[in-house]
Amino acid sequence: MSSAYKLMIMSQSRHFSSLLAVLIFICLVCAVSASPSLHPDEVKALKDIASTLGVKHLNLSEDPCLTKTLVISQVLKEGHNSTIRCDCHFNNNQTCHITHFILKTFSLPGRLPPELSKLQYLESIDLCLNYLYGSIPMEWASLPYLTSISVCANRLSGEIPKGLGKFINLTQLVLEANQFSGIIPKELGNLVNLEGLVLSSNQLVGSVPETLGRLINMTNLRFSDNHLNGSIPEFIGNLSKLKRLELYASGLREPIPDSIFRLENLVDLRISDTTAGLRQFPHIVSKNLKYLVLRNLNLTGPIPTTIWDLPNLMTLNVNTYESSQSKNRL
Repeated sequence: MSSAYKLMIMSQSRHFSSLLAVLIFICLVCAVSASPSLHPDEVKALKDIASTLGVKHLNLSEDPCLTKTLVISQVLKEGHNSTIRCDCHFNNNQTCHITHFILKTFSLPGRLPPELSKLQYLESIDLCLNYLYGSIPMEWASLPYLTSISVCANRLSGEIPKGLGKFINLTQLVLEANQFSGIIPKELGNLVNLEGLVLSSNQLVGSVPETLGRLINMTNLRFSDNHLNGSIPEFIGNLSKLKRLELYASGLREPIPDSIFRLENLVDLRISDTTAGLRQFPHIVSKNLKYLVLRNLNLTGPIPTTIWDLPNLMTLNVNTYESSQSKNRL
């Protein structure tokens, strides 16, 4: 093979390598430019939301939908959670919209932001474990996909808004450990998709509205540590999907409906401090039960041996006798 021919082959090879490198570069540029990004209106909304919450040092230099977090330039502590989840299937996979907004355990001093209503694809709001004050903004009712509100352990106060009855797609409403007062609004009975209603550790008074009997999808119901009055509602025994029921120190009085103990899906049942109590240990039907607390109910007589036939029972706490041991050790 002549030297000229070899030189020609080498030259063509170099040209091919250069062309290949250019093509790879172009593909990389196209890939980068094709990466989906958060809609600019929602970027602006995040700034307003952060301001209302009292967030300092918000950093939006990176797209939250790519980092999956809301970057706050401060010393992060254990438990801090600033998760952002997005749906990036809009505009031929070019545009993202926020669906989940989580900002927990940051000791934020501001208010619940009405501006969250600008995130029109929002499904879930979790602002637990802060120092937020005020009440739940009714602007959130305009969010068509919103299914979960969790604002536990803040400083929210006033009456629980009747307008929450308009949040018809809600499946979870967690208002625990705030300073809500007044009665439980009957309008909450309009939330027929609700699966979890947690109102514990507030300053609620009055009786439990019968309209809550419409919430047949309920799996988690908690009224503990309030100043309620009236009897424990009979309708609770008709909530056949109920898995967790907490009524300790709720203020509610006897009688405790027997139908509650016949609920077949209960996993966690906690009742305490009713006026007259139970007297006799109830017959528990649910084979799924893991946690049973029946304190200060004036129970008398022995614990029936049938209680040990519950295959999943892990914790039993009865009157002054307390145990958090395995049933095999009791």
